[in-house]
Amino acid sequence: MLTCEAMNRNMLKFLMYNWKLRSCGDLSTLFKAWEMAGSFVDNLERLLRVEDGEDEVINVTQVKCLGEIDHQTFYVFLLIPSVVLTLMFSFTWRRQYKARDVLMGRPAFVYPMDIMSRSNRFSYAAAFGAVTSLCAEVIFERLYAIDYAGPTYLKVFIALLSMLIYGIDYMPLFTAISVRNPIGYGVGSLYAWMFFIVKLYRNFRCEYDPLPLGILVLSDVPELLCLAYLSISLPVRFGQSLYKRIKKQSADPESMSATVEKIQNSYQGIRVRKLLKRPDPERKPPTTLVGKLMSLVYLIHTKLIYQRSPDFRYSGRFLSVTVVSAILIYQTTIKLLVGFIPLFVLLEEYMLLLLAGVGYEPEDGEREVVAMSRTALLIGLYFNHAVRICFIVSVGLSCAVSFVMILHSMASYRTNLLAVYRGDTTNLPARESKSNPSLLIGCMRFAGYQIGYTAWAFIIQLCLILLVTIVLAVIVTMFEWGFGDIFIELLMNAWPALLITFAVSLAQTLSAKFIFLRDSSRSTAINNRRVFFILVYFMFFYNIFLGFISCLLRILKSVVIGALFMARLDQSTLPRRFEFMDPGFSAYVGLIYTERAHTHPVAIVFTRILLAMHYQKLKKKYRIKEESGWSYFFVIIADVNSEEYKTRRRHMKARSNWMMLYTLHNNPQLQCLRKDYIDMSRNKFRRVKDSVSECLKTPEKRRVSFVNVPMIIPMTYKNEHMSLEMENADDLAIHNSNERQITQF
Repeated sequence: MLTCEAMNRNMLKFLMYNWKLRSCGDLSTLFKAWEMAGSFVDNLERLLRVEDGEDEVINVTQVKCLGEIDHQTFYVFLLIPSVVLTLMFSFTWRRQYKARDVLMGRPAFVYPMDIMSRSNRFSYAAAFGAVTSLCAEVIFERLYAIDYAGPTYLKVFIALLSMLIYGIDYMPLFTAISVRNPIGYGVGSLYAWMFFIVKLYRNFRCEYDPLPLGILVLSDVPELLCLAYLSISLPVRFGQSLYKRIKKQSADPESMSATVEKIQNSYQGIRVRKLLKRPDPERKPPTTLVGKLMSLVYLIHTKLIYQRSPDFRYSGRFLSVTVVSAILIYQTTIKLLVGFIPLFVLLEEYMLLLLAGVGYEPEDGEREVVAMSRTALLIGLYFNHAVRICFIVSVGLSCAVSFVMILHSMASYRTNLLAVYRGDTTNLPARESKSNPSLLIGCMRFAGYQIGYTAWAFIIQLCLILLVTIVLAVIVTMFEWGFGDIFIELLMNAWPALLITFAVSLAQTLSAKFIFLRDSSRSTAINNRRVFFILVYFMFFYNIFLGFISCLLRILKSVVIGALFMARLDQSTLPRRFEFMDPGFSAYVGLIYTERAHTHPVAIVFTRILLAMHYQKLKKKYRIKEESGWSYFFVIIADVNSEEYKTRRRHMKARSNWMMLYTLHNNPQLQCLRKDYIDMSRNKFRRVKDSVSECLKTPEKRRVSFVNVPMIIPMTYKNEHMSLEMENADDLAIHNSNERQITQF
């Protein structure tokens, strides 16, 4: 990378060679202006190095800094307390299945986050938001946790190792939220305070000028807000958890009615109660003008503004992904504006420097090359200003579009998850088309894919918008400086073709709607068939020309829509039949189906009611009190392992089998609804279908036996063979005969 002095010398040689300065006076003016530009470059370099933390190159007379916390030393030595605290958390939990009698079931595995849970979701999102800038620095700025000076191709392993170190360093913060006990919340509070103080110290340890300090604080606002939320919420949760623990030791066991009421007031209970209610009757469409306007306003309001639903909650993982994506877009926007706007200012300084060398105003007797150079510099200054505005607008629009796409992704996630809860898979591939491992793999990949797709979508949208705005700036600049005749000539040559294209398309649309359709709103019955056939014949030649233009429009729409929806994993950018080739969409499908299997509100409410009833029986049997959140579980385990329970379980199973036999004997029509019977019938039907298809395709096999065909063959089976290609009339006769046999059967 060139230093400022080397860059100044190279630019000076370039200027002297290209502009052929003629006098010492011009050269002295150039040196003065160049000194001003060099001062500007030094200030810009100082600003960028302050932002990167390289304070050793800053003049101590301008910026006074306290001692610096080394990045690598801090995170490497932080591994020691992180490992110790994680092991300590593991001793606060007990094992559920393996070696429960060893050390009273301790220690047990602890996890940083329950991706299916809806509790503590904002704390998880804040914790991930605090790590976002660190991950971005590793990827974009190569800020690793360890020093490395080896080959470049091995840096990817250093990046992976740095990610592992950062993950271990922040694991106690996430684990403190997941253990949900006073010890976890207390340690998590101390951890959050430590990171918050370190972040504030790094930002305010130097006496910056107002501009660099404002830029640093503005870039770190999301991370500071996330750490501030954790620094406040975790101590509050610590106090609440400690109060509940003390209160439970002296409280009476919770009654069944109170437990059921708690289940009803949960968001799953609200969802189930909503399902059990009779749906509201459909509203009749308004007939008055005021009613139609109010209906339109309500429709726009529901489409554009997010509506909160009390019977639904986003998972902590999805909220974390959303927060990380938003913070990443925000910080990238700030870095682009801070990094590129000074470059435009620097380029403008260079152009003013060159313009000072050739003179601002024309002089008598000057050479033509000087006049042309002055004109080119003036156009360059105008265009540089226009491109700077285009860049700012493009970055702002890309940021706004990214945030809108993130909000729409949240609404689409809720819509799709509620739809699959009720069995509607219209917007997703069928569950049977995906294997269970592929769905779980997609669920594992969703978080990383969503963040990566969001970042790439922002970059692609920025490039496209910048390209469009620069083209518009070029056109406006050329018109401003008298070079717009080229575009006028192109428009004059192209307007007849554009007009004819529009006229032909409009003629086909109006004729199809008002001339050739008997009732355009009900059917496609053709009227005036002879005129229609004549028009189709002549439109064949015109539509070839329209096809070329339509193809260009199709390509343009594909590029625009693909770039616009690149961050939307819920919308595949590939056609319906090729959605399986879209890894982002496959990850989203895996997330939706996995969450449906583990978070279905009906199943959760039903399970919680059964557990509450069982808890009440255990309370009466053992006369226990609710001392802790996990005491019931171990009472259940002890009860299940007892001989009395095993004997009672055998009696209950035998009684259930006899009751099932009695029910099926009195209701034989229920046999076809049994799972085993349905699976057996489906397998038989698949074998018979394959054999019938083979017989219909093979001319030598003239007969099909239907003796062992189960009674569940649908009558629509014959429609699947209507498109078979028949070689001769005998094959057609055999096919019709087989169809009649199937129909009679």
